[in-house]
Amino acid sequence: TVAQLREWNSLKSDIIFVNQKLIIEKQAESESVTEEKTKVHTVSSGDTLSHIARQYSLSVRELIEMNHLTSDLIFVNQKLVVIK
Repeated sequence: TVAQLREWNSLKSDIIFVNQKLIIEKQAESESVTEEKTKVHTVSSGDTLSHIARQYSLSVRELIEMNHLTSDLIFVNQKLVVIK
């Protein structure tokens, strides 16, 4: 459903962007081999891209590219991939 897509992808609206990657179905736990290797950071109040990048030894550019961000705006409870 649209609601599931929004939840799985931490979307605040129905707007999506060209080349934005979306999760289209949740993996079953038995299929979570790659999920274990994926580290996700949930944005907290006061977080910035530079703070999050430093926390995981990434550059801001890497963080933006990994998450297909089109701006430097992030939102509380947004989930960002933070693996290198």
